[in-house]
Amino acid sequence: MRETLGIEGVNAGPADGMIFEAQPGKPSIAQGIEDGYGRKDLFYPADKRPGSRIKRLAVFRRMLAASEHEPMEEPGIFFFESCIYGAIRTIPTLPRDPRNPEDIDTRAEDHAWDDIGYRLTTVRPIAKSIQIEAA
Repeated sequence: MRETLGIEGVNAGPADGMIFEAQPGKPSIAQGIEDGYGRKDLFYPADKRPGSRIKRLAVFRRMLAASEHEPMEEPGIFFFESCIYGAIRTIPTLPRDPRNPEDIDTRAEDHAWDDIGYRLTTVRPIAKSIQIEAA
């Protein structure tokens, strides 16, 4: 990614489980990216439990609505022109699932949507382990 897209840094975050699957004799996508950046543990599995897609959509809608208010009272979400080829192009046109209108139709191009949804609903671990010396 560094050479191909000119992306200098990658923040650790959730990823779809497919990124961790490796083909025989080849590293997984996650391992390839981590090796390219010389960092380990860049990715951890996103929450894909039943109902998680609907939860992501609810959080996204709430944050999008909050971003319209000034002053902002709740966390919001904003998109910049650099998002034109992913989020801005695909999210506004995502169809609802015909079987469940509270969800997105997974047959549509939903990669940017999934990435954003994973990030919005992931609880980031903040605990660190420390060594305590006995007195």
